[in-house]
Amino acid sequence: MPTRAYGTLVSFTLPVSDTYDATQMPWLENDERSGEMYVVFKSHAEIESSGTSVINYGPTITYTDPFAQVYTDTGNLQTVEVHGAALVVTYTVDTITDTDTGESVPGVVRGVLNEAAVTLDVFNQGDYIAKNGRITVTFTSGVTLTASTWPTAAQGADWVAFNLPDIPPGAREQIGLVLEFVPGDTGPWLAALRPGHVEGPMAPPDSYRVIAHTDGRYVHEFPFAGLTTRQVVVEDRLAGPLELGPAARGHRVFLPTMLRNYSPRWPQSAND
Repeated sequence: MPTRAYGTLVSFTLPVSDTYDATQMPWLENDERSGEMYVVFKSHAEIESSGTSVINYGPTITYTDPFAQVYTDTGNLQTVEVHGAALVVTYTVDTITDTDTGESVPGVVRGVLNEAAVTLDVFNQGDYIAKNGRITVTFTSGVTLTASTWPTAAQGADWVAFNLPDIPPGAREQIGLVLEFVPGDTGPWLAALRPGHVEGPMAPPDSYRVIAHTDGRYVHEFPFAGLTTRQVVVEDRLAGPLELGPAARGHRVFLPTMLRNYSPRWPQSAND
C-alpha cells in the first residue's frame, strides 16, 4: 500500500499470509536453500540539499510466527549521493521613502506614493553550476517597477524577468529593484498570523505585500555514467512573498506656554 509521510518514522503493515514457510516455498540463494526472507520496499525520497544524505538508518521488520513467537530484524543503512545546482532567493529592503516629504520611513505610509528599494539576492546553495538561468518576479496589484540595476529580459504588467549568468556553487548575484505603490484602505494588505486574525486581504495595520513570489528556471549538467553529459532543467519557486509593515507619518505640534505671576529671579552669587 502506498504511504506518504514526513518525519523520521514511516510504518507499513504487511498482509497476513500462510504461504511464507519453508515447506511450501523453498527460498534459494545461489541455488541453495536458505531460511531467510527479504521484504523489498520501493520508495521515493525528496532531498533538500546536495551531498551525502541518509535516507534511513535501516528498516526494521517485526513479525510473528504461528507459535506466537515475535521476531525483529534491522536492514542495512541507506544513503544517497545528491548533486546539482540549487538556487534560492532572499529579499532585502534597503530603504522606503515617503515621496511627499522625501524622508526615509521605517514602513509603508498609507495614502501616499511610497518608493521602496529592494535587493534580490540569488544564491546557489548546491554543488553544481547553475547555467542559463532566468528569474521572474511577480508583483501584486498596484506595484510598479520604476528602475532596476540589471537589464530586463522581459516584462509584463505585473511581472519582470531577468537573465542570470552562470552561478557557481556558493556564489550569488544581486539585483536591485525600485518599486512604487500607494497603499490604500483596500489592496494587498494581509493579516498577520496572530491569534484573532485570519489569513487574507484586510485593512491596515498589518502588512502590505509588494512581491507575490519569485520563480526561477536554470540548468545544471553532470556526467552520466562517466560517458555522456546529462542536462537537468529545474523550474521552481525560489522565494515567496515580500511584505512590508506599516508606518505612520509623524507630525509636530508647537503649543504656546503662558505663565501667571511669573517673577524672574536671577542668581546673585555662586551659592544661589
